[in-house]
Amino acid sequence: MNNNMNSRLYLICRHFTPNSGSYAGMFEQLSRYANSQGYKVVILCGQIDKKLPLRQKFPYASLKRFPIPLFKLPIMNMNKEYIFLSRKIRKYFRENPPGERDLIIVNSRAAFFLKGYKYVLRIGQPALVFLKNMEIAKHHVSMLTRLARFIHFYLQHLMELRCAKNAIGYISSSLESRNHVVRSYGGKNKPYFIPHSGLRYREFSAGKKIDVPGIKLLFVSAGTEKIRKGIIHLEKALPEIMKRNPNVRLLHVGDRFKWDVPGWCSKRITSVGRIPWDKMADYYASSDVLVVCSLNEMIPNIIFEAMAAGTPVVTSDMDGMREVITHLKEGYIYRRGDVKGLITGIQYLLDNPQARKNIAETARKKVKPLDYSNFAKKLLRFSEEIKMKSYTESINLLK
Repeated sequence: MNNNMNSRLYLICRHFTPNSGSYAGMFEQLSRYANSQGYKVVILCGQIDKKLPLRQKFPYASLKRFPIPLFKLPIMNMNKEYIFLSRKIRKYFRENPPGERDLIIVNSRAAFFLKGYKYVLRIGQPALVFLKNMEIAKHHVSMLTRLARFIHFYLQHLMELRCAKNAIGYISSSLESRNHVVRSYGGKNKPYFIPHSGLRYREFSAGKKIDVPGIKLLFVSAGTEKIRKGIIHLEKALPEIMKRNPNVRLLHVGDRFKWDVPGWCSKRITSVGRIPWDKMADYYASSDVLVVCSLNEMIPNIIFEAMAAGTPVVTSDMDGMREVITHLKEGYIYRRGDVKGLITGIQYLLDNPQARKNIAETARKKVKPLDYSNFAKKLLRFSEEIKMKSYTESINLLK
């Protein structure tokens, strides 16, 4: 008899929709695996879109969305949503107390009001590290915006401090990010699991090509944050790249926005909008280079997915990136905010088809251990051991 049959796995995050990839994909894949191991999986999240139902039932989990106010509140912004969500979840747990063998994994500030509950915290870059990284582009924002950003992220810092203090273990994107968390919030002796997400290795290594002519640079971005995502730097690089390479086109997947490039460049940009997660493999297979130019974020899943697909990656040197990619071995890394470095990296891969081939082969091998069949199994075991013991060995799948 499976010992987990009467146990629950609570997964708590700001929002969740199936087949959407990004960070929700990790919760979906972990849910599927935990369900196969006998857990009753419960996903608790906010209703950030009023069109989404408050309750849903999936084959692998039951989902409950809590209504949260979506009005704009200066400075508080997303912090406000997490505060309301966390209060709702605390009330839910008081009415439905987790059992002794139940597991709780919480994303970020959703743990704010969960003191007293043993949870594993999935945490990204600390708020003050974010502020430091964003100083790279300080000349692109006004002093008023920088002040508002400072207040917002200092409040976020205080929230994250409380969440981290009460966590029994961390899930981090990289060892460098985990060390940032320890320096900012403590928890040196708390066990950690790296990275923060896995990938569907087989699916992403078997995509089918889409009929888009020319040499294709792929850019994927959820949302339209031009500064944090480094879009402002890509906009400066594209005219030079396209001038040198008449056959190059940019394939943009994600929320549409107006690209600030000359008209002749914009004609060579194809924006397809958001697409289902299970269709992304085809876009990687159809592209020659994935371009990632963020100033700050956890290591994006698109990097793991592109590596599995054999699509060479040009990426900024985000925190922890050198743990995933060795420069010129599994990809090309350039200094954040350096437009010339971005151009050089893209051009290098365009000019060297053999380098692209070699990078594709080594990258596939590097990320194979992140397949969800391995990732979910080890993360679930990690969470079980933390809950039932006072200490468990840390796990780093990137080594």
